[in-house]
Amino acid sequence: MLRLFAFVFCVLLLGCSGGKNSGPSPEDSGGPGREVLHPDFIIEAGRYPLWFEFSGEGLTAISDPGEASLTPFKPWPLARHVLDILERGGELTIVINREGFIVVSPASRLAPEILRAAGSLSGSGEALAVYRCADPEFWGFYTTAAAFVYQGSPAALLYRDDFFAENAVPAPQPRIWTPDTGSHRPVPLAVPALDALSPSEGWDIDAMSRGDDGYWYFRAVRRSSSRPLIQFYRSKDLEAGAEAASQAEFQASFTYKDKNSALDPGLPPLPAGFVYTAQAVIGGVTVAAWEEQEGFNIGAAGLMVALPGR
Repeated sequence: MLRLFAFVFCVLLLGCSGGKNSGPSPEDSGGPGREVLHPDFIIEAGRYPLWFEFSGEGLTAISDPGEASLTPFKPWPLARHVLDILERGGELTIVINREGFIVVSPASRLAPEILRAAGSLSGSGEALAVYRCADPEFWGFYTTAAAFVYQGSPAALLYRDDFFAENAVPAPQPRIWTPDTGSHRPVPLAVPALDALSPSEGWDIDAMSRGDDGYWYFRAVRRSSSRPLIQFYRSKDLEAGAEAASQAEFQASFTYKDKNSALDPGLPPLPAGFVYTAQAVIGGVTVAAWEEQEGFNIGAAGLMVALPGR
């Protein structure tokens, strides 16, 4: 039997339904956040690492990555995996390709009645509240181009990948999303510099990066029956309009950054073929993303939660 050295309190079972038309349709967010925000799980970190894999049900507890489901390998733009972990306001937003978001915050922020219901917690200081804000039936058609923070809100930019798969779906509209822990769903986020290139006019934004000069650089593509039109832009703060940029400036903004060099070498070892791809610390608890890799392909993927140095 799998033994988890944590308390996992399942509050909600979320169903995800999307549009049934020829193209994907994002779900309504369900209105403003509730006064009492119920997490999907409360996880209390302990002496041993906790392992979770991404599945059709969200996060599923496993004994270790070697026991993960036999997920078929897919090219990375088509696979479910962590694109990035954003830190803001004392919480983490984990951006998951083809899925949505997972928001992690200290359980001590929860309403007293929720903490009382999770009565077996030995201490809320090392417990995390986990919210799944996902819409796989819309996001599953698209690839995440970038994760960033805009005016204090975590955001993800979606695009239609045509390199690894032939797509009949239109460019994503909306294309920019942020998590809503009240509705447990992604909700659209207006970003003027990107919204000026409307998906309704055929524009797709398939790459975005912040350069060392402080500008955001992005590439816009409009596909036609003959050949695609590709244009490059930059914006100082994304709040105002964008200006034309050169391809060289755009390429220079994607300076190579070895994420693995910033990872804690003391993370629990992984089986052969598995790697850590991102890491962050919240409330003294380490959260790390892992995935199974084979060249440009990804199989199983998930998260590890542990107290450092235990």
